[in-house]
Amino acid sequence: MKMEEIEELLTKTYEAWKEDGVQPESEKELSAFEQRHRIRLPVEYRSLLAKFGDGDLLVLQTDGGVYRLYHDGYDESPLEPIAEDLASLLAKLAEFSMDTHRAIHGK
Repeated sequence: MKMEEIEELLTKTYEAWKEDGVQPESEKELSAFEQRHRIRLPVEYRSLLAKFGDGDLLVLQTDGGVYRLYHDGYDESPLEPIAEDLASLLAKLAEFSMDTHRAIHGK
């Protein structure tokens, strides 16, 4: 799945939760982070931060796979595979988020 395929869903989800304090990272903050660390964030990860302002527990592999980083409680590896790619994960999270928002707010 590609990020362009879920852009509308991500935008809709952010708009629905905006009043509840969900704040994305600004372009200025993202650029400052990249300059400070002398890196360039992957485009899809940058998109995650720009839409939902979180992602510190995700690990993106070069093959596109997404893993969750466990801080403790793991057997052999602190990484758990959770999605084939970031866009697929975000689509599932956005759909869950919209279902939750409708349940809470009745919309």
